[in-house]
Amino acid sequence: MKIVVAGYGKFGRLAVSRLSEVPNIEEILVLEPACPDYPDPGHGNVQFERVDAVRYLSLMSEENGDIRIIPTVPFHLAAAYLLCVSGSLESTPIPNAITDGLPNVYRVNRLNVCCSYADFLCPDNCPENDECTVTGEIRQPMFERLEGLSTRNLPLLVIRSRQIMPGIGGFDFSELRRLVERTAGLDEFILATACRCHAILTGFRCHSR
Repeated sequence: MKIVVAGYGKFGRLAVSRLSEVPNIEEILVLEPACPDYPDPGHGNVQFERVDAVRYLSLMSEENGDIRIIPTVPFHLAAAYLLCVSGSLESTPIPNAITDGLPNVYRVNRLNVCCSYADFLCPDNCPENDECTVTGEIRQPMFERLEGLSTRNLPLLVIRSRQIMPGIGGFDFSELRRLVERTAGLDEFILATACRCHAILTGFRCHSR
């Protein structure tokens, strides 16, 4: 397995530290333009590129479809990728009708919304079981809940973040490539990246139609 870690802040460093110990991971590539000096994490399978993650991913070919992307950047990586590769899309605010029914909503800005089942700090090694590690509750997975909000007039597309190991998850690059096909012909839609408990959502519309 090959991994791309987008971002090398607190969570990016944690991901690299833990993933570098996994035997079946052949290579870990870290994308971080702002890091002035990359420390050697002490593992031969970790490489660093001082580049913008979105720009780098937009230039990757479909042959890299099975590479797992771990997003640890402070923005919606999938949404930024879609904006980068598409010449006809722009971000738009998400209607209150969508967010009103979601738990613990936090509007990052007028275009991006986060939601979470947790109103507490989750452990950074959560195994993402059916039962919440902290409260013991069993809840409908967030990715399923969001998919249920999709309508014909306003499709809600979900990229599911899948765990590689406790506390660390992401999606295959092929899912980003498929986004372009899934959104072709849509005048307006919402894109979400979600795991079992948390999500970030971004609204889109096509400005060329």
